[in-house]
Amino acid sequence: MDSSPSKKFLFDGTEDGFGAAIRAKNNSESPSGLTRLTYFREGASSAGSAPKPVASSRFNMRGAEESGAKAEPRESREPREPREPREPREPREQREARSTGNAWNYSDKQREKREEMKKKQEEAKQKKQEELRKRREEADKRRAEEAEKIKNKQERERQETEVKENEEKRKAHLKAISDAVDNMCRGSQDIEKLTDEQIQHVLPKCEYSDEGEAKVLGEILAVTIFNRIIELGNLLEFLPETSFDVILLSILQNLRKRLGGDSQLFNYVNEENVSVFTLLHDQNNKEDRLLKYELECLIPKDDLQNALENIFNQKYSLDILYEECKKLNVPEQFFPQIMAYFFDDFFANNQDPNVYFNHEAVSDLIIYLTPSDDSVVQIIDAAVESWYKNSHKNDVLVPIFETLIRNRAVHVSWLQEWQNEGKGSEANQAALVSKIMAGTEDELMFTTWIMEIETIFADIIEEDEEFEEGEDDNQW
Repeated sequence: MDSSPSKKFLFDGTEDGFGAAIRAKNNSESPSGLTRLTYFREGASSAGSAPKPVASSRFNMRGAEESGAKAEPRESREPREPREPREPREPREQREARSTGNAWNYSDKQREKREEMKKKQEEAKQKKQEELRKRREEADKRRAEEAEKIKNKQERERQETEVKENEEKRKAHLKAISDAVDNMCRGSQDIEKLTDEQIQHVLPKCEYSDEGEAKVLGEILAVTIFNRIIELGNLLEFLPETSFDVILLSILQNLRKRLGGDSQLFNYVNEENVSVFTLLHDQNNKEDRLLKYELECLIPKDDLQNALENIFNQKYSLDILYEECKKLNVPEQFFPQIMAYFFDDFFANNQDPNVYFNHEAVSDLIIYLTPSDDSVVQIIDAAVESWYKNSHKNDVLVPIFETLIRNRAVHVSWLQEWQNEGKGSEANQAALVSKIMAGTEDELMFTTWIMEIETIFADIIEEDEEFEEGEDDNQW
């Protein structure tokens, strides 16, 4: 009969059931004659000598009852003995510190080897960290460079866009101010002065082959010069080549009307060092064209100029100078030269005004040289310019004008008009602040003296008014 165990039996710790055949075999004698080791002694039936039920039989009360074993209640078990507390583990730092010494009987060579290894590890670690740091720095640098490139690119694009927009705006603006000039020349817009921008950027590109439009452009430029936007000498370089002569002559013609006459235009052209005869592109019939534009004063009179210079060189007295000028029939444009001559002679030679200006010829000469209202301001300008150039001293101007006023050569209103309408030159400014009776309690400025001039010369003004009333009565 086969004694191999059957899987259907369950071992419950007794001699019956699962594992009985194997246990019987193990308890038999071995071929060598030695007794086999067994888990249990034969014949043992005591429950205390056998192992306790295992597997599910320990927890299966029914199985325990069937097998004859009794389950012990948990309360009846003997309490386990408490474990002894473990000693606290030594801190790691202390273990490492102890390991560096001879606690583990390391030799010096071994310790040095460990320290060297540890040092190499630290160096390798630092090297790795340094490499990581460098790589991070290089990566940050690359990112910064890329960001800077992007930023620069965006800035360039923004600037290019801004330049294009500004250029488009500028083109539109130049077209607008160019159209304004065209409209004025063609009569669809009122004439007004040009701006510096129109003079520099629009005027050189103007092309007006029509003589009427070119004349209107000359009138526009005359208004611009008269308003002190630009002077004639500086304007010439911006004049267009097309119809140059017509534009220039139209400018001079309209300036003559606005400045007040031939002498004013002649003086202005001389101050600007403009030679009209030389500037004209067409050198044929120059005099006829100047006469056509009423510019006779600008026709050179070399013979007359030479005759005047000869008179000046003779150092004639004022009465003879007056007679010689009448003989030559000197045009008005030469009057400022005559004024400058006798005032320069007075100041340069430091003469006494009561002697130099105290005779009838002075009054006749000044009346001859002041045919218009503008010329009365010119003669005061001539006196002040000569004072500024030759004397520039206090207490000089008032004695001169007192003598001229009392001799009826200069009227009180002329000085008032000069103060209000005279040009703001350095000489005029210096004259206005020059002192009268300097260093005394009654010291005052020349400009203050002019403001009080009607009170100072009240008797002269009253006599002149009575004389004018008498002439009016005689006429009636």
